[in-house]
Amino acid sequence: PNAIPRLESLSAAAAVAAAARVFDEAGVPEADQSARYLVAHAVGRIDDFARLPSGLALSAGEQDLLVDFVRRRVDREPVQYIVGDWDFHHINLLCRAPTLIPRPETEDLVERILGFVAQAQSKAAPLRILDIGCGTGAIGLALLNALPAATCVAVDISENATVLSSDNAERLGLSHRYECILGDVTSPALRLPGGPFGLVVSNPPYIPKADMATLAPEVVAYEDDRALCGGDDGLDVARAIVRRLPHILDNGPASSAWFELDDSHLLDRQAPSLGPNPKA
Repeated sequence: PNAIPRLESLSAAAAVAAAARVFDEAGVPEADQSARYLVAHAVGRIDDFARLPSGLALSAGEQDLLVDFVRRRVDREPVQYIVGDWDFHHINLLCRAPTLIPRPETEDLVERILGFVAQAQSKAAPLRILDIGCGTGAIGLALLNALPAATCVAVDISENATVLSSDNAERLGLSHRYECILGDVTSPALRLPGGPFGLVVSNPPYIPKADMATLAPEVVAYEDDRALCGGDDGLDVARAIVRRLPHILDNGPASSAWFELDDSHLLDRQAPSLGPNPKA
C-alpha cells in the first residue's frame, strides 16, 4: 500500500495502475480488476469501474480510503467485504464477513430455478420457498425479486447470516415476504415454519474436510467454514436436507428441490430414500 503515491492530483488511471502493481507484487489474483473496482468505490463511481473517466482525480480523502482498501486486499480480504456490497442476479446484497460471498455460479442456479418455475406454473401464482443455508439471502431474495407472489422462509446455522439476510430483505423491500430463522438443518429438533414448500433451494456446505486446507486465502481466512465444509465427503448437509424432503415438499406443480454442489457430487445417489418419484 505504501506504493500508492500520495499526490496533490492523483488521476484514477494512475491510482489503478499503482494498486494493480501492488497486487501483482503481493501475488493477489485478478490484480487489475480488483484495482479498478476499489478505485471506483473509493471515488464513488462504482457504475463506471470498467472505464473510469480519464480526467477523474482522487481527493486526499479518497486517496486515504484507497490506501486502506489496498492494504486490506493485500491481506487477501475479499473485495466484496472491503466494499461492503455486491451485485447478484438483478439485486444488490450487503456483504459482511464471515458470511459466504455469493458466487457467479449461484446466479446460474437461480436462472435454472426460474426457468423451471416458468414452465411449471404462472409467475403470478403463489409459491412457498425454503432456502436452507441462506447466507446473505442471495438465492431466496433473488427468487422473490423475480416472483412477485412468492414467499420465502430461510434458515442458517449462523446468527451473522440470519441478521445479514434479514437486513438485505429489508433493504430490498422484500421483508414482508421473507422470514429468516436460526437453525441447524441436520438437527431433528429443527422445526420449519410456513411449510410445506413448493421449492426447496440450497447452496449447502459441500467441500470435503480434506480439501479445506487447499482453498484460497480469501476463503480460508475470511469466510465461515460452516458454510463451506460438508464433512468427510462433502455431503453431510445435503443428505440431511434430502432426508427432510418427503416431509417438507408440497404437491404443487413446481414442487422440487434444487442444490448447488460440486460436479463430483451426485445427489441422485440419495434419491432412493425419497420414494419412487423424487423431485430433487
